Amino acid sequence: MLEPRRATRREATKTHQPHSNEPCPHRGARLVCCIRSLAYHPPTWSRPEWNTGEAERGDVMALFRVDCPVELREQRWIEQSMAWFYAEFGDEPLRRPVVLPTKEFFPGTYDGSISAIRAVIDRVCGYAQVDPDLIDVRCYGDSGEQDLANAVGLTVRSHSAAGHYQRVDGRAVIGIDQTLGSTPDRLVATAAHELSHVRLLDEGRISADRADHEPLTDLLTVFLGLGIFTANARLTYRRDDRRSSTSTLGYLTEPMFGYGLACYAWLRSEQHPRWVRYLDTNPRAYCQRGLRYLAAHAEPAALPHGTGPSER
Repeated sequence: MLEPRRATRREATKTHQPHSNEPCPHRGARLVCCIRSLAYHPPTWSRPEWNTGEAERGDVMALFRVDCPVELREQRWIEQSMAWFYAEFGDEPLRRPVVLPTKEFFPGTYDGSISAIRAVIDRVCGYAQVDPDLIDVRCYGDSGEQDLANAVGLTVRSHSAAGHYQRVDGRAVIGIDQTLGSTPDRLVATAAHELSHVRLLDEGRISADRADHEPLTDLLTVFLGLGIFTANARLTYRRDDRRSSTSTLGYLTEPMFGYGLACYAWLRSEQHPRWVRYLDTNPRAYCQRGLRYLAAHAEPAALPHGTGPSER
């Protein structure tokens, strides 16, 4: 049998409490009231009474806590690496405009030819502060796999390297997959990564034997203002009427790119940077989450663990 519903505080104040010898003014309605009290009442929302204990307060505050989008080990590596970049390159890269996929930064026409590819790389050289006369650019590869996939409607998943860096006869040589000519954004991302090798290896800042030199090179593209391209190129999905393709590029994960961009913006004293709208959905979400985390845990233009060069 259903339990009688307890009167609320407001109902209790209105309930008549007669003395033992005082007649009830609602004698005729007593039976009806008793029957109604046994009827089913649908549950109604009421504000919970929070326990004020320390553990319970912690549980409540957890609902509003903003976590870092990467694990603690990755967070410390990113923050300390960004601090190391600052010590190595100064604040000049932070004062330059963020490179965007717009006509302002890449003017003129682009037709995907070898000469057009070289023109894009020369422009990226300027943004990465690399003298284009000091490097050789070589295009390699062909579009045989891509053409076959287009012809028969296959789904393509490519994990091949889109570029490489090496030294030949004392000169830096940048190799670029010529199939990138059809995707200029990925071409810029690849060029940014390879030119960051030049900044780190050719300038003697790190050794090629360093265990994290490839991820560090990816992160340097962010510090140099080219992170929108490398973050967007991390995962690319395309689909048309006949086929779909998924390709990956780079060594950092999307959350790491996103948090790296958040640290970059924070060091530039940008809490709500307008350039995040040029990021794809995933890196943009991770970047914005990282900015919220930094706003809650970091001093302006400083990083929680970025007290100096990374120690490895």
